[in-house]
Amino acid sequence: MFARKSGRLLHALGSAALFVAISGCATTSTPYVPPPAPTITINTIPGGADISIQGNYIGQSPVVIPAPPKYTGSEPIRIEARLEGYEPKEVAFGDYHPPVDEVLTKLVENSYMIYRVPAGTKTIPAYYTYRNSIDIKLYPKK
Repeated sequence: MFARKSGRLLHALGSAALFVAISGCATTSTPYVPPPAPTITINTIPGGADISIQGNYIGQSPVVIPAPPKYTGSEPIRIEARLEGYEPKEVAFGDYHPPVDEVLTKLVENSYMIYRVPAGTKTIPAYYTYRNSIDIKLYPKK
């Protein structure tokens, strides 16, 4: 009887040891921290200028605004900078990428060879990309 009880005990301890080994006894879990949201920093030279984007007042430079997803958009970002004693300046921010026609092909197979032939086109629309910062130089009024 002692042998049977000790056998069950060893079996239970073995199962517990296996569970601990599989589950990783001393693991610590760190909470997921999402990456920071993309931003665009607007600086002026000299600093402290009032910044408006698309006609809406945002704040004084330097100012950080949220960037569009993947730093792309369908139109440039219009930024206006105003500082007393300096000429106001309006900037169209963004690098233009024109539309591109991509030729689509299909695979053709005959008894001699396998080749591709044009099957149509697909147009990738125009878009703008934005850098993560811009410096706007203001000039004194004359």
